[in-house]
Amino acid sequence: MTENDENLQYVINKLGHLNLGGRITFDNENQFYSKGGFGEVYTGTLKLLRGGQVRVAIKRLRFAQNQDIFFKKIVAKELYIWAKLDHKNVLALKGFIIEKTGFPSLISEWMENGTVLEFVKSHPDDRNVARSILGIAEGLAYLHEMDVIHSDMKSDNVLVSSSGDPKICDFGISRAINATQVRLGGNTTFLNGAPGTAQWMAQELILQGHIYTKSSKEADVWAFGMTIYELLVKDYPYGRYAGLPQVIAFAIQKKLPSPPNSLDSLSQWKKEVWRICNRCWDFDPAQRITMVDVVRDLLSFNLPLTENPLETLRRTLDMLSHRNLEGSVTFDSHEHVIYHGGYGELYTGVLRLRGGGQSKVVIKRLRFSLKHINDAAENMARNICVWSKLDHENVLALSGFITEENGFPSLVSEYMEDGTLSDYVKTNPECDVMRLIMGIADGLAYLHENDVIHTDLKPGSVLVSSSGDAKIYNFSISRGMWLGGSAMDIGVPMGSIRWMAYELITGDVIDTKHTKESDVWSFGMTVYEMMAKELPYARFRHNGQVIVTLMRKILPTRPASLNAWPEEKQRLWNICESCWNFDPSQRPTMAEIVKQVKAIRHVSLQTCPNNFASSVDDSQLLVTAVV
Repeated sequence: MTENDENLQYVINKLGHLNLGGRITFDNENQFYSKGGFGEVYTGTLKLLRGGQVRVAIKRLRFAQNQDIFFKKIVAKELYIWAKLDHKNVLALKGFIIEKTGFPSLISEWMENGTVLEFVKSHPDDRNVARSILGIAEGLAYLHEMDVIHSDMKSDNVLVSSSGDPKICDFGISRAINATQVRLGGNTTFLNGAPGTAQWMAQELILQGHIYTKSSKEADVWAFGMTIYELLVKDYPYGRYAGLPQVIAFAIQKKLPSPPNSLDSLSQWKKEVWRICNRCWDFDPAQRITMVDVVRDLLSFNLPLTENPLETLRRTLDMLSHRNLEGSVTFDSHEHVIYHGGYGELYTGVLRLRGGGQSKVVIKRLRFSLKHINDAAENMARNICVWSKLDHENVLALSGFITEENGFPSLVSEYMEDGTLSDYVKTNPECDVMRLIMGIADGLAYLHENDVIHTDLKPGSVLVSSSGDAKIYNFSISRGMWLGGSAMDIGVPMGSIRWMAYELITGDVIDTKHTKESDVWSFGMTVYEMMAKELPYARFRHNGQVIVTLMRKILPTRPASLNAWPEEKQRLWNICESCWNFDPSQRPTMAEIVKQVKAIRHVSLQTCPNNFASSVDDSQLLVTAVV
C-alpha cells in the first residue's frame, strides 16, 4: 500500500460517521445528471436514520488509470476539508459512499433550483438578486477565513436551495496545507497548472507573468466580481461565446466587461454593487478588496433583502465578531446614566485591554419599543457595520460592542473626559479654535468621502480628546439611514433646528432627506458658533421662531466679536456664508472647505480670543443621537 493509499484510507476511517454505505440509492446509475472535468453528478436518495428520505446529488470521480496515485492524495485532502466546513452559503457534505474502485463518491443535498444564474433568470426580482449576491459573498468570505481557496468561482458553481439560499460548491482545497487544487465538477480550464474557467480567471492567472501564478484568495475575488457581474446582466462575462483565445486577448489588453446597459438608470444598490465589481478587478492583486470588506460593504448598502431585520443584525454581528468585547467590559454602574437621548442612554465603564491594563469607555445602550424592533434592528445593523469601517483621527472610533439580553448590541467607544466641543471651549477659553475647526472639517470630509452623512452636526456632536483633537460622533450612515434624533419617525431632531439646513425645514419634510450639502450647512453653523460665542439665532428661545426666521431666508449676521480676530481668520465668515447658500448645489464640498481652512490656518495661529458661552442653555435644546 502506497503512502497516498494510506492517506485516503486514514481520512475515510477518520470520517467513518459520514460513511453512507447502504443508505444511498441512485435514480439511474447509468444516467448522469451533469458532467464535469473530474467526474459526473448523479441524482439519488438518502435514507434517513429516523425514517423517510431526502433527494441528494452524488459526485462520482473520474480519472485516468495513470492518475490513480495523484488523485488518492487529492481526494483525501478534499474530503477531509469539505467535512469541516459549516456555513449556510456553502454546500454541505452529507457524507460519502465507497465505490468498487475504492474511491469515495461524495454526497450532498440536491439543489432543486439549479445554478444561481438560472435562478435569478427565472426569479428576476431584485430581492432574489440581492440575496444571492450577499449570500455568495458571505460564503466565499467564510471559505477564505478557513483558508480554502475556491479557484473556480462562477455562477455554475453556486447552487440555490429550495429556500432560495445560494450554496457555493465545487470549491478547491486548503492552501494552508499546500494542496494542489482539484475540481469536482464544472468546465474547468488548466493554464500552466492554474485551475479555473477562462472568462472568470484573474488576469495574472491567464498571463502567468505575475508573482501570483497559482490560484489565490485574490484570484477568487476577481472571479467573484465576474460572478456578480453575471447576476447583474444575466449573462456570462464577455458574452456566452467568448473562448480562451478571446479571453487571453482581453487579458493582454486589460479589457474588462462593459458596464450593465443603462447603468445610470440602475437602482442605487446596483450601482454600488457594480463599483464592488470594479474593485474586484484591480490588475494588482494586492490592491483588490477582500471578501470580508465586500460583505461589510454589501451590508451597509440598502439592499432590497427579504430577510428579517433581526436576522440581518445577527448576520452583521457575526461578521464583526472580532469587535465583540463580551467579558471585557465592566459597567461603572448600571443605574448611573450619564446621558439620556431620544433612542438610548450612555453609561461609563472599563475595557480590559488584551495586552494588559484597561481604559475608560462609554457604552451606548439602545432603547426602543417592541413596535419598532424591526426598524431598530435594521438601522443598528447598518450603523454598526459602517462605523466599524471608519478610521480617522477626527472621527470617534468604535472600540467594539457587547450583546445585551435582548440580542441587540450596545456600542463601546473611548471615553472623552473633556466632553463635547461646547463644554470644552467653555472650560478652556484659551483653546486653539482653528485646530478644532480644522479637525471638524477634516473629519466631516472623511465621512463624506466614505458616503457617510452625519445628519446632526453641531458642537454637541463633537467630542474633544485629551490631546485637544476634535472627534466627530453621533454620525449617521449614507442615504439618510440613522438612529439619531427625536422620537419623530421622519428623523428630524427638533433640538437641532438651529443647525439644520434651509431645505430640510422649508421643504416637504417627509420626502426631504439629509445630504452632504445639508451637512455643509450645519458645518457653517458650527463654525459660526465658535466665532460668535453663542448659538445660531441665539436671540430666539423657541424652535418655532427659528423656523419662521429661516423661512424668511434670514441668516445669522456677522458677529461683532469677529473684528477682534486677525484678518486672515476673519475669512472663516466667508466660508460660513458659502455654506448657507439657499441652493444646496451651490454650496462648497467639504473637500473644498478643508483646503480653505488649511490656507487660513497656514497663517500664524492665535489662541481663541474670548470665552465660548451660550446665551441659551444648550442642554435644554439638543437631542443627542445614539449611534
